[in-house]
Amino acid sequence: MKSTVEKKEQSLPIAVKVKWIDSLRFVANDEKGHSILMDVSKEAGGKGSGFGPMQILLAAFGGCTGIDVVKILHKQRQKLEGLEMMFSGSVFPSHPEFTTKFTWNTG
Repeated sequence: MKSTVEKKEQSLPIAVKVKWIDSLRFVANDEKGHSILMDVSKEAGGKGSGFGPMQILLAAFGGCTGIDVVKILHKQRQKLEGLEMMFSGSVFPSHPEFTTKFTWNTG
């Protein structure tokens, strides 16, 4: 009988600090000094000076998915000439706004 060895991976802690700036603007910082400005459109009461939180969430899904695709193709020794993905979502129309749908398409 074959014995299987389970590979136990330990999860690494990831943390960001989100701080309110003014109006509806926030800044997120990580321990390495990176920062992301978040805001909402002028129509929604913000200044329109940065990505909205929903856009950042979609960008994060895109980044994670893209990294996985590139790593898999690299591992299979496949040449990657380009990768473009489109992520979209919908939010509940009244407060509190929450995500109701995500879609993903490759191009």
